[in-house]
Amino acid sequence: MIVNGKPWLVDDELSARWPLYTRGNVGEVFPDVVTPLNWTLLGGAVEESWREAWREFGIVAPGDFDTERVIVCIAGGYCYLNMSYIRLLGVRVPGSSVKAVDKQFLGEVDAPPYMERAGDRNFLCSLKLLWETEKTLRTRRPRIVDDMRRASSEWVERYPGDKASDEALLDYVFAYPAVHRYLFGWHVLVTFKATVASGAIAALCAFKVKDPGLTLDLLSGVEGVESAEPARMLWSLGRMVAGSPSLERIFEQGVDDRTWPLLQGEPAAKEFAREFADFLARYGYRGPNEWELASQPWRTNPEIPLRTIDRLRRSEETNAPGADQDAQGLNRQQAMRHARRKLGIVDRMKFNKALPAAKAWQAAREGSKSAVIRALDSTRRAIDELARRVAERHRLADWRGVYMLHQSELRAYVADPRPFLDVIAERSRASAALAERIPPFLFDGEMPPIESWPKRSADEDARGRKGDILEGIGGSPGRVVGIARIAMDASNPDILNPGDILVAPITDPSWTPLFLAAAGVIVDVGAVMSHSVIVSRDLGIPCAVSVTDATKIIPDGALIELDGDTGAVTILDVAPALAA
Repeated sequence: MIVNGKPWLVDDELSARWPLYTRGNVGEVFPDVVTPLNWTLLGGAVEESWREAWREFGIVAPGDFDTERVIVCIAGGYCYLNMSYIRLLGVRVPGSSVKAVDKQFLGEVDAPPYMERAGDRNFLCSLKLLWETEKTLRTRRPRIVDDMRRASSEWVERYPGDKASDEALLDYVFAYPAVHRYLFGWHVLVTFKATVASGAIAALCAFKVKDPGLTLDLLSGVEGVESAEPARMLWSLGRMVAGSPSLERIFEQGVDDRTWPLLQGEPAAKEFAREFADFLARYGYRGPNEWELASQPWRTNPEIPLRTIDRLRRSEETNAPGADQDAQGLNRQQAMRHARRKLGIVDRMKFNKALPAAKAWQAAREGSKSAVIRALDSTRRAIDELARRVAERHRLADWRGVYMLHQSELRAYVADPRPFLDVIAERSRASAALAERIPPFLFDGEMPPIESWPKRSADEDARGRKGDILEGIGGSPGRVVGIARIAMDASNPDILNPGDILVAPITDPSWTPLFLAAAGVIVDVGAVMSHSVIVSRDLGIPCAVSVTDATKIIPDGALIELDGDTGAVTILDVAPALAA
C-alpha cells in the first residue's frame, strides 16, 4: 500500500544532507515493521531526545539539523539510523576516526567512503567532547541509571488500573511521550558513554598493545548486566523442574498456552508456580521486540519463558550461568597484566582509568534500557486494555488492530471503531507484505524499491558447504564446536538443544534466555556494543557478530566451529538431508 508516495504510512522524509542510513544497532531495537501507533506516538520523542542527549555530550553543532528527522527514522516500514551524521563522531570526538565508528555501528559491512564537508569539523564540539569523555572515564558508578529507574517506577505506579475509565487510560497513554523523551534521552547518553569508554580500551589494545583481541577478555564477565538476570532466574527454574519428577511429568506433556494455568492449579507445583510468578512480576515486561508497543511481553505470553525452562531442564549443570566464572576471571587478570606490561606509563594510566569505566558504563547501558522498557510496557498495558474493551463492546475478532492506527485516530476509535475497520485491514495487509522482505542493512540516498528486497524464505542455493569459512567480528572469546540452529525470532526456544550454537539475524534482550541453552552465538549483523556481545560475555559463551548472511548460508543442523576470538565460523559438516 503506497500512502502519499510512501511504502508505509509512517515513513519519514529522508535527509538529503545526511543520506547514508543503516539498520546497524537499531535493528536490535526495532527488528520488525514499526506500527503506526508506536511511531506516531513516540517517533518525535525519540528524535528530540536523541538530539538533546548528543547536545549534552557535545556532538551537535549549530546548523547540523534541518526540520526533518535526521538521526532516527522509518524507511520502508523499518527503523534506520542516519550513518552520515553518526560518522561525525569519528570526526569530532578527539582520538576517534570514521573507520572506528563504522566498525562499531556497521561491523564488517562495506560502506561508501566518508567524504568530508565544510562544517563537519567543529573545534567547540571537540573541546566539549574531550571534557565529557574525561568525565565519562572517571565515572565508577553512573548514578543517572538510579534516577531513570525511579522515573520509570513512578510512571508504572501512575497506571490508573485496568478498571479505570476509557478517558483515564487514554490520558495515561497520551502523557507517555514526555516520559519517553526523558528516559530514552538518558538511555542514548548512557549508551554513548558506554561506547566511548569501551572504545578507549579497544584503541589502547589495538594501537598500543598491538593485540585488538585482548579487548574481549578484558570486558568479558562484567557483573551487573541487567538483561542477563532473567536468564539466571530461568536457569534456576529449569533446575527446579529437573529435580522434581512431578514437574517433569507436566513439562513432558509439552508446553503451550495451557501449561501456566495447569502449573498454578497443581499442588505439587506450588513452589515452582510461586517462583515463576515472581519471575513474571520482576521481568514480565520483557519479551520479543520489546521496544514495539504492539508486541506482547512475557507477562501476557508466559508460554515463551516456560518453553525456555523446558529446554534448560535438560541442560547439564556445567552449562549454568557463571559456571566458568573462575576461568573468566583468570583470563581477565592475565589480559590486564599483559596489557599493563605492554603500555608505557602514560598509556597505563589511561588504561587503569578507562577499564573500570568501560565495565561500569556497559552494565549501565543495559540498566538504562530496562528502565525505558518497563515504562513502555506500562503504556502498552493501557493500550491493550482499551483495545480489549473496544473489541468486547463491538464484538471485534482481533483487538490488536488498534496498533495499525495513527495516534490521532485513537480517541475516535475507542469511541466507535467501525469507521476504522477497513483502514486497519488495509494497513495490516501492507505491514504483512513488508514483513515478508528483508530490508537493506545500509543504503545511500534513496531507499531501494521494496520489490528488490530479498524475501525471508531461505534460498537453498545460497547454503554453505563443508569446509566453508565465514568471517565475522569476535564478540566474546572462546572456541566451540556444535550443531547450528537457525532461529529467525526469539519466540520458539524449542529449536535449541543444550550445546547447540544459536545462529540469529539479530538479537535483543528477549533472546537472552536462549543464550543459556546455547554453546555459542552467531549473529548476521552487529558490532562491538551489540546486545549479543554484551550478554555472551556476561554468560561466558563464545560469540561472533557481523557474520554476514550466516542465517542464510549455514545449513540448519550443520556441525560448525565458532571462534569467538576471531569471529570465524567454519562449516565442518552439513546436515545429511542437505548434503544429499
